This record gives sequence, C-alpha cells and structure tokens, in this order.
Amino acid sequence: MDVSVVIPTYNRASLLTKLLDAWREVEKVTKYKYELIFSDDGSTDNTVAKLKQEANGLPIVILENEHGGAARARNAAIRRAQGERILMLGDDIFPSPELVNRHFELSRQAGAETAILGDIKWHPELKLNYLMTHITEVGHEQFSLNAFQPGQDLDFRHFYTSNISVDRQLLLSEPLLFDERFYTYGFEDVELGYRLSKKGLKILFGPEACASHYHSYTINGFCKRQKSAGEMAVVFVRLHPELEKRFAVERTWERYSRFRSSRLAESH
Repeated sequence: MDVSVVIPTYNRASLLTKLLDAWREVEKVTKYKYELIFSDDGSTDNTVAKLKQEANGLPIVILENEHGGAARARNAAIRRAQGERILMLGDDIFPSPELVNRHFELSRQAGAETAILGDIKWHPELKLNYLMTHITEVGHEQFSLNAFQPGQDLDFRHFYTSNISVDRQLLLSEPLLFDERFYTYGFEDVELGYRLSKKGLKILFGPEACASHYHSYTINGFCKRQKSAGEMAVVFVRLHPELEKRFAVERTWERYSRFRSSRLAESH
C-alpha cells in the first residue's frame, strides 16, 4: 500500500455524496495503491450509513468509534492504516483529482523525514464573505498558506492536518500519536508536529498537492472556533512550557485581563 488517506468524520452525512463524487475523480487518475479510511467519531446522524451506501467503486475502509474527538478518531485510522505514507485530510476537504499522486511523488522526492503540506483553497461553490477572505488572505487565523513559496521549508506550527502527508513509520515512532487531552478543536496537530520535529521531521510546502475547503464561516461560528483554539493553546503550553514565549499565552491573558478591567472601570 502506497498511501493511506485518513479522514476523521463527524455528522457529515449531508456533504458525503458530493465529497465521495470528488474522490471518484481521484480514483480515475491515481497511479498508486491507496486506501481511503473514514474514521467516524460517533456521529449521531446517518454518516456511517451514508458512507456504506456510497462506497461503491472506492477503496474505502470505515471505522466506527465512540465519540471522543477528532484526535481519537484520527489515531484509530492511523493504527489501522497500511500505507507507506499517511495523507491526513478533514471531512470538509475536497481533493483535486491529482491529490494522491502529487503527495506520493513529492514525498518520494523529499524523503521519509519530510512531511508534504499541500495547498488549500476555498471550494469554488462557496460564496466568500469578508471574514472568510480575511482569515486566509490577511489575518491568517486559519492558515498561512498564501504567505509561503513553493518548496519552502516550514516549522512545526504548520503541521496542518487539513492536507498533509507524512511517513507512517515516522508517525508510529511516537508512542503517543495525537494527544487526546486536546478535548476540542485546535493545537493537537501542532503539538504532534512539535514532537515529530524533535525527531527530525521537516515540512515542505507543495502547492501542487491542492485541495478545497467546503466550509462557510459566520462571525459567531468563527468566534466559537477561536475560543476553542485559545483553550487548546493553554493545554499546549502546559504540555510544553518551553514554548510559552513563542506562543505568548500568559502575555495574551494578561493583556486581555487588563482590557477587561479597564472596560469594567469605564462602565462604572
């Protein structure tokens, strides 16, 4: 097996037909042996039934797990995977037809110690609002991909599991895969990237390995996402206090506390 595609999924039944149609386009042109592992995180809709119904013609493996978060679902898939390379995607990430080919070929060129970070664009069917443009093109609160050059070496902070491939043996050299103490969205991928970087992992930006993100954001939804990311940044720094200066969690909290105090004083 050349590539194991690992996709944790939760309550995505409404999107799966469209997503699997995109994978059928991948199947038509892929030159390497691959498997498509959907690891369900205890969905409460008919995600699993939909996967079974729509699996015809694709090398799909379906894992059914109790609800425990994306880290746990992803870990189950990695342990089941047989591929030389693990390609990690989100369940709202649509592959370009050549995605598996490009990841595998770039990884062969770069070597086992190098992860390949692919590009991610907004899905062409989405109508972009200002927030969505800002978080990818200006403020980089979601990704920093438009700031990178093709072939650029990146650090562990860009171990984005929305579109990244890594050597399976290197992954499994860590006794702990994704740390399940990250109980909600954010930083479980960066934290694993940090541990792997201490074993020599490099990250190479390969924009030709391109996918698209089918996810509309509202202000309320994105604020909820950022709140989760902030909570998980605290978990991250507690696990790795040597990185406090780099992530500035304490400084951010102090500034926010001063801001809150000043606003309360003004209101009185």
